Amino acid sequence: EKGNEIGRLLCDLLEIKEPFTISKYRKFSDSYRIELSGSLESELNSVYESIELTDRICNPWLVDYKRDEKEIELIFNKSDFSKFRRQEFHVIKWAHFEIEDL
Repeated sequence: EKGNEIGRLLCDLLEIKEPFTISKYRKFSDSYRIELSGSLESELNSVYESIELTDRICNPWLVDYKRDEKEIELIFNKSDFSKFRRQEFHVIKWAHFEIEDL
């Protein structure tokens, strides 16, 4: 139930209208994978927007810009230096944000 709550919060925060999926995540014990899919429909630069959107959840994020593939990938790994924008997001240990066709 907590995973569903986080999924709904993330969809609202990231303005994603498509439904999310949730499944068991074997890499960490007692963890779940929440997968969101959607498209950005903004006039903003998608690289900037990716950074701005992920910062709404937590920080810091590692950024990998793949110019030839027209992709940007952001990775979050929880550490002692992590900052979360909402109390509910403190349970996030790892996150991956990817945009294709920039």
